[in-house]
Order: sequence, then C-alpha cells, then structure tokens
Amino acid sequence: MTVTAAPARKNLPSRAAYAKLVKMAAKRYAPDIPWEELPLQRAGQRGRPKNGAVHLALTPRTVKMPEPIWKAFADAADHEGVSVNAFLSAMGSDLLRRHVLEKEIRRLVRAGLLHSSRTRQSTL
Repeated sequence: MTVTAAPARKNLPSRAAYAKLVKMAAKRYAPDIPWEELPLQRAGQRGRPKNGAVHLALTPRTVKMPEPIWKAFADAADHEGVSVNAFLSAMGSDLLRRHVLEKEIRRLVRAGLLHSSRTRQSTL
C-alpha cells in the first residue's frame, strides 16, 4: 500500500498574510466609505495609471444617440482636449458623487425627454 503526500502549499499565502489581505480589502472597499475616498480613476486621465495608482476597471458599453448629439459632444470634448468617453464617464461620476442621478432621471422623464420602460401591470 502506497501513501501519497498532501499537495504542496508552496504558492498559497500564509493564513496571516491572507487575514491581512482580507482586513485591508474590508477596510478599503466597505460600503460605509465616503464617495470621495473610493479608489476611482479620474476621467480624463490618458494613458496608463502611475505606478501604484488604484483604478476601477472599465467595462466597454455601447451608447446610442442621434448623430447631431454625438457630434456636439465630440466637438465640445475635443475643444477641451478630452475624449467623449472621458466626458460621459466624468458626467456619470459627478451625478453619482452628488447623489442626484435618480433625481435627474426623474426630471428628464417628467420633461418628456426620457420615456420610462416600465410597463404598468393592469389588475384583472
């Protein structure tokens, strides 16, 4: 009968190192951290972040809008030397930071510039 040894733990962190990592992550990414202290990459910064800078990963999305609006955004952004993507990201970050995103969406729906996708269910 042959006995095999347990798998090697060479590449695993020690329990102390893992506990330290968990404590740091809980402190850094806890839900009670104020918006200003979150590790966000500021919109408009081109190129790779500086060594050690923390940033959020960007997720590619498609934004569909009429050509004249896109052109106006592109022209204004180009005039300021930023990209349209950086502009849209900064606008979204600003709305979230000021805690007015839902308020602005409601305002646009009331003004008729947005149409709610919610369908009211009729009661039978």
